[in-house]
Amino acid sequence: MATLRNKLAHKIENVNFSFEEHLKILNKDQINAYTTAFGYSLNDVVEFEGQCIPKREYFVKNSKKTLWFISADILACLYLEVEIVELEDNQKSLDWRQKI
Repeated sequence: MATLRNKLAHKIENVNFSFEEHLKILNKDQINAYTTAFGYSLNDVVEFEGQCIPKREYFVKNSKKTLWFISADILACLYLEVEIVELEDNQKSLDWRQKI
């Protein structure tokens, strides 16, 4: 993703970039790599509009939505990690106060 970001950020001609169009020019291995990296939270078969679709196919057809899902998932995980640290700090503070 960092490579793609650099390509897009540093070349003005990429202002009309479309992730869906980008996926069309990739080979099978590159698409599989994207699917593995960005579709990790998807089931191997995704139920969508009453149909069961393989994860790879769903990702290619719904890449923008999948990237939003994965972004939300990452943010949720980061939030939980911060909450865990705060809870641990609070527990340490309570333990210290009880000792006094």
